[in-house]
Amino acid sequence: MARVAIVTGGTRGIGEAVSLGLQAHGFTVVANYAGNEEKAKAFTAATGIPAYKWDVGDHQACLMAAPGSRQKSGRSTWWSTMPGSPATARSTR
Repeated sequence: MARVAIVTGGTRGIGEAVSLGLQAHGFTVVANYAGNEEKAKAFTAATGIPAYKWDVGDHQACLMAAPGSRQKSGRSTWWSTMPGSPATARSTR
């Protein structure tokens, strides 16, 4: 089974570094972003890592977004780079 990592805040700053590091270690990475669509598109174009927009502070939005962002795997690992997100630090689903 593929290792899939969903990185909150994964298109900029520390989150971008985490996304790239996980990709370099063989993970299939999905990046989450909150609002900068231009940066997210540029990130995806440069890295090949898909980026999806949803509010990680909204539990229902996370439940709806996660299955769609890990279509090829029944298991994912969330890496949070944002304090207070429901995907705190590292949890496996």
